[in-house]
Amino acid sequence: MSDHETESFTPYEPQTSYDWDYGDQPPPEGGRNVPNVLWGRLAALGLLALIAFLLGRWSAPNGVDSEQLAAARADNRAAQARIEELEAALQAQPTVSPTPSITVDDQTDEADDATFDGETYTIQSGDTLRDIAERFCGDPTEGDLIADFNGIADPTLITPGTELKIPEDCGD
Repeated sequence: MSDHETESFTPYEPQTSYDWDYGDQPPPEGGRNVPNVLWGRLAALGLLALIAFLLGRWSAPNGVDSEQLAAARADNRAAQARIEELEAALQAQPTVSPTPSITVDDQTDEADDATFDGETYTIQSGDTLRDIAERFCGDPTEGDLIADFNGIADPTLITPGTELKIPEDCGD
């Protein structure tokens, strides 16, 4: 080739294959052939949904026996009546006082009180048996010992003003 000669190239032309569009026909002038694809896919999807529906209806059981349904409804009515009965009984119950009280065992007698030589402590607001046990025994786990010694059934329910006896063997 010489310096003055140029090669000629053919310009790019897009392919005119329409095989993606359910046919080899070009789209109408100024339009696209997309509706053919869309309607074909919608028809296939509708047919698949219809087949699934018919298979479901064909393979489904015939429903619940009317006797079983009546028995279930009767059980439901009985349960509702029982719930209403329990709610009425709950409403009739007296209200419980929100302030906890200390439970003391009455097994201690006056002779024990007269011979007790250990320390006593009057519970203050904010005190717990663990705090009292740490203060007098040096060990917060001795709170149960103090509760048992004083006949307290529930160590979490102590009230200010109650006098506690501190056992002598506390902290040993």
